[in-house]
Amino acid sequence: MASPSFPWQAFRVIFDQISIIDIPKLELRSEAEAHQFVATYGYDLYQETHQEQVWKIFEQARQFIDEVLCENLNIRIPEDLRSRESIVDFRKLLLWASEESESSSDRKRSVWCCAILRVMHSLAHYKSDLRLKYLSKIKLQTITRFEAHIQKIGNDLFLGFERDK
Repeated sequence: MASPSFPWQAFRVIFDQISIIDIPKLELRSEAEAHQFVATYGYDLYQETHQEQVWKIFEQARQFIDEVLCENLNIRIPEDLRSRESIVDFRKLLLWASEESESSSDRKRSVWCCAILRVMHSLAHYKSDLRLKYLSKIKLQTITRFEAHIQKIGNDLFLGFERDK
């Protein structure tokens, strides 16, 4: 019986401070691991609303790949990876991205899954980044605190007054 492999890529993400998007492939071995991986993004696939959100991000990623990345390349995401109906369970996408295979068709599927997941990763962070959602409020709160202390003399800006500036 083969012993389970250790997810060394996780150490690279933590200790080398690289993004999960930069690792060569996922190393998930079960539906439970795939479920937990999605949970780290804040989505519980046992909740219908979270499933819908994940599939919406999937669809946006597919459209982006088709309409922007592959528009002039005359290539498309394979049919079996193009829709929720063909994949059925989102965790399969993660497991396929983690596969080690000798078969060229399985390797191709794995590469496409990784591409889709990388775009989904970017979209998920873009959508959930609180800095973007509240940027104007953050700026207002930050600038308001210092505005009264900023002095402009000619083309120079100074923080503080007279000898304390």
